[in-house]
Amino acid sequence: MRKDITVKVILDTRRPKQSGLFPVKLRVTFQRKQKYYPVIIKDAQEEKTPFDLSQDDFDKTFGAKPRGDFKAHREYLDELKSKANRIADNLPFFTFERFEAAYFDQQANNPKSANLAEAYNSKIQELIEDGRISSSRGYEMSRNSLLGFRENLKFYDITPDFLRRYKKQMEDEGKSTATIGIYLRYLRALFNEVIEAGVIPDAAYPFGKRKNGFQIPTKRNPAEPLKQSEIEKIFQYQPENEAEAKARDLWLFSFLLNGANMKDVSNLKFRDIDFHAERIVFYRSKTRRTATHQKAIEVSLTPVLRAIIERWGNPSGNPDEYVFPIFEIGMTPKQKYTANGNVRKVINKYMGRIAEKLEIAKKSVHNYTARDTYAAAQRIAGESGDAIGEALGHENRATTDAYLDKFGEDTQRRMAGNALRYLGVDENAPAH
Repeated sequence: MRKDITVKVILDTRRPKQSGLFPVKLRVTFQRKQKYYPVIIKDAQEEKTPFDLSQDDFDKTFGAKPRGDFKAHREYLDELKSKANRIADNLPFFTFERFEAAYFDQQANNPKSANLAEAYNSKIQELIEDGRISSSRGYEMSRNSLLGFRENLKFYDITPDFLRRYKKQMEDEGKSTATIGIYLRYLRALFNEVIEAGVIPDAAYPFGKRKNGFQIPTKRNPAEPLKQSEIEKIFQYQPENEAEAKARDLWLFSFLLNGANMKDVSNLKFRDIDFHAERIVFYRSKTRRTATHQKAIEVSLTPVLRAIIERWGNPSGNPDEYVFPIFEIGMTPKQKYTANGNVRKVINKYMGRIAEKLEIAKKSVHNYTARDTYAAAQRIAGESGDAIGEALGHENRATTDAYLDKFGEDTQRRMAGNALRYLGVDENAPAH
C-alpha cells in the first residue's frame, strides 16, 4: 500500500440531504490535497442508490462489534476501501484524474453509467416520454456535437482543458458563441444530474468560477424591436393573398398577446378567453416547468384580438377546442412540436416578404421581433421594468407582484392600449 496516498471512508456531514441523512464517501488524500468520491449501494429492491447514513448509524457501522445491517455495511465499505487502495497501488504514477478513471470504470454499483452517450440517451428518452420534445432535440444536438468532437466520452474525460479545446474547435468550424453556449448548458445540466445521483463526485464538475473552472460562453443578443412607424405599416398593409393575411394576423396576435411565443398562441383554448369580461388568461409554456410559482398572464381582449379570432379561429368556440387550427385535440407532444414548428416557418416566411415589400430595414421579422416590439412599446409608454417583466411572463419578483396587485385590471387595459397605440390605432379600432 502506497504511503503517500490515504483512503478513508467518511460521513460527509457538510450538507444533510432532504432525508436528514448524510452521504457516505471515500476521501482520497494525495500530497495534502483531498477529493471525495460517492459510495453507491443496492437497496432491498436491487435499486442502486447513493449510500446515506445518519451520524449514529455511521458510528455503529464503524464501532467495535457491528451487528446485522451495520456489519454488512462495514464489510462492504471495507472492501470498497481496499479496492480504492489497489487501484492507487496499480497506477504507474498517481493523479486524481487517473484514479477517477479507474475507480468509476471498476465501480460495479454505479446507479447510472458514467458514459456520456448513455447519459444523454437516457435523458433524451425521459424528455420524449414527458412530452418535452423541444428540450429533447436540444440534448440531441448537444450530444451529437460533443461526441462528434470525441467519441466514447465519459464524464471524467470532460475537464476544463477539454472544454476549452472543444470551444476552440467549434469556433474554428464557424459555430457561433450562442450555439456553443447552448450545447454546453445541456452538458452542464447532465453533470448536475449525475453528481446529484452520486455517479461522479463534486470534484469532477468542470464548470464554474472555481480555480481553472470553465466558463460557458454567453452572447446576449440585443433586442431588435420594430420602430413604431414600421409596425404601423405592417398593421395597415393590405395582404395580397390569404396566406399573407393569416401570417400577418397571427404575428399581430402574438404581439398583442403580450409578445407571447407561437407555442402559447397555438396552445390557447377557448376556455382561456372570457368574451364577456374581455380578458384572455394563459400560462407561458416556457416557464411552466421552471417557475417556482407559475402565475397566469392576463391580457385585455381588445377588438383587434377579437377580430383576428373571428377571422382565423375555429368556428365551434367549444371551451376545450384550440382557438386556432394549429393544434388538434388528441395530438401527441411530438405532433404538436411539428405543427408549431411548421406554423412558425410559414409566419416567418410571409412576414419576411411583407417586410421587404414595405422596405422595412429589418428583413427577418419573426416571433421574437413581436416580443421585443411589445416590450419596446411598453417602455416608450413609460411602463416600469417590473410591469413589463410581468406582462412578458418573466418569473415573479416581490416588487412586480406588489406593483401589479396595486393596479390590477387597470394595468392590463392600459398596457393593451399602449400596444394598440404603437400600432397607430385607438383602443376601439377593428383589425384590418
